[in-house]
Amino acid sequence: MSDALLWSLEEAARQLGNVSVRTIERLIQSGELPIIYIRRRRMLEAEVVRRWIAIQNERARARMEEKPCQEKIVMASTSNRGHRTGTPVIPMRPKNAAAAVRERIDEEAEQLLQAARANRQAQHLVDFIRLGLNTGMRSGEMLGLEWRRVDLKQGQVLLGAEDQKNRRLSSVPLNRTAREALLSRARFRARQCPSSPWVFCNQNGERIASIKKSFAAAVERAGIPHCTPHDLRRTCASWLVQARTPIQEVARLLRHADVQITMNVYAHLMPDQLRSTVEILDRHNRVIDPIEEGEKTALTR
Repeated sequence: MSDALLWSLEEAARQLGNVSVRTIERLIQSGELPIIYIRRRRMLEAEVVRRWIAIQNERARARMEEKPCQEKIVMASTSNRGHRTGTPVIPMRPKNAAAAVRERIDEEAEQLLQAARANRQAQHLVDFIRLGLNTGMRSGEMLGLEWRRVDLKQGQVLLGAEDQKNRRLSSVPLNRTAREALLSRARFRARQCPSSPWVFCNQNGERIASIKKSFAAAVERAGIPHCTPHDLRRTCASWLVQARTPIQEVARLLRHADVQITMNVYAHLMPDQLRSTVEILDRHNRVIDPIEEGEKTALTR
């Protein structure tokens, strides 16, 4: 990748309106801005940062139009932090902002699974990672999953209105790998705690409330920087988009309330798909406007 397409943290801070590098680091740690390591230097993709700025500015403008009385308050608070006059208002962590995409390659996912297998104190972690990567379920949805909502015969997980953010009834389909992860949990339950209602439970049948510590340990062992459990969901979506899955279907799997949310976060992974789309026009043009051999040679010199 050309260095022109990459920004240092200092350059990104300047482009975001002279915010501090410390603020940029907080955005990286929260997963809102993904980083790339180039010769041990932390770099940001310029296009990802620009898209993030555009999304935040658009949302800031929409909120100001709905609540014009808040504009003076927001502008005053930013000026107190040393922003330049006229700098776009960019809320660093807006309430409903979709986090920036973390593009995970197959090698990193395998490294994470190997690191999780090495942790014998958290044997559930491997199944948690496999289920997250293959369903796109949120961490809370998986940790709160009960066996009564798992239908292995139909190959789906049922989610109630109280189980998810959009407060709707829905289901999540299971592929072979996700089904194997659940069967692994079922075998653990049969050996250790047959009466436990929880899919992810300890030997006493009690629900596992958090996997943050064991997940962070696996991430450190695998050598993957700033990876969180929610990145499993983002990785699932990224893989599907890169595999040319229609964005509407990805949105349905993620259970986004609006397909625009999915587009805002994952559309930049679709350039090859769009290139194939416009190539359809070449086939059409061969019929209605064929290029002469001489012209073709001139164009391709």
